[in-house]
Order: sequence, then C-alpha cells, then structure tokens
Amino acid sequence: MPWSFVTEHLEHARNYWVVTVGRGETPHSAPVWGVFVSEDLFFETTATTRKARNLARNPATGEMVKVKAKRV
Repeated sequence: MPWSFVTEHLEHARNYWVVTVGRGETPHSAPVWGVFVSEDLFFETTATTRKARNLARNPATGEMVKVKAKRV
C-alpha cells in the first residue's frame, strides 16, 4: 500500500482512534476528533485523560481511521 493512499485517508478523516501505551505496556485506544496536516495529527485532550497521561509517560502512539474496503 503506497504512503499516498494512507495520507489521503488521514487528511480527509475527522474521526481517529489514538492508541497509546498504558501501564504494563498494554494498549489503550480512544476515539478523538482531529485534523491531519503535513503528516502530523492534531487533536485536543485534557491532562487528566488516560491517553494524555499515557502520552506523558511514553510518547509512542498509533492512529487509525475507518476506511471502506474496495474490491480489487
């Protein structure tokens, strides 16, 4: 899958799932509204949320968006 396919879907999405690393190295996913600009995802959260605390402890993250499957 070319990177251009990925960035096109990220740029047009508004709903994302941010996946952070929790205590004990467990994944924690949370839905967020955001915007993807110049290969950076911007979203807002408060310091008391689990995702913010996880990011403060470990900046490793992943992002997901829902993409409709295409018949090839």
